[in-house]
Amino acid sequence: MLFFKRRQSCIAHKATGKKLWYPQTVINGSTASTLHIAEQISELSGASPGDVFGILRDLGIVMRRELASGKKIKLDGIGCFRLIAQAKGSGVEKKEDVKASQFNSVRVNFRAECRYNTVTRERDCTLIAPDLKFAEYGKPLPPAASSDTGNSSSQTGGGDQGSGGGGL
Repeated sequence: MLFFKRRQSCIAHKATGKKLWYPQTVINGSTASTLHIAEQISELSGASPGDVFGILRDLGIVMRRELASGKKIKLDGIGCFRLIAQAKGSGVEKKEDVKASQFNSVRVNFRAECRYNTVTRERDCTLIAPDLKFAEYGKPLPPAASSDTGNSSSQTGGGDQGSGGGGL
């Protein structure tokens, strides 16, 4: 279950001049920690939570090393990671004047794995549940909705941290 709040845009719509309203997703409770994820993987795999936790922690170390060597990382069922560097200023006039010192920030770019379904002619993202449902934050859920995703969280949703989406 993905929760949303109603948010009004700060910027007026170009055609109508009105500030429009959009749904904006909100975080449901706290962040799922590495230990929490390790415990869930442990239940699925039979490996101990401690072993899985160690592997996940080591995954971050290995990913950092691989990304630093200029590689793109593809994790099946999850997606691809790569580093992207941004250059400051407006650039230089000559090709030979380009230098690494022009970079002022580096970030990790992530693209979720998606597959094209030839039957439905749609893209399916492996990290998005095909039966994902939305509910308004703070409102009671319909009785059937609370058990649809196997989520054991509160029926009225969680925190109010915005996702940054929703057209605002």
